[in-house]
Amino acid sequence: MMCRKQDSGRIVGLAYSYSDNYLFWSDISLINRGIYRATADSTGTLGTATKIVSDGQYASHTLSH
Repeated sequence: MMCRKQDSGRIVGLAYSYSDNYLFWSDISLINRGIYRATADSTGTLGTATKIVSDGQYASHTLSH
């Protein structure tokens, strides 16, 4: 029997908005599929990640770390 490693995330796109201080990324993993954003400050610290698009639908729930 073959065991599959848990699909914890696969980021394929990354963008940063200088005007809003947001980092955006897309995840194509089966479990976490969607588009996310998090605030980013000048020290490189990220705020809480929020899933903003899920399978083509708007989603406004916050992910737990």
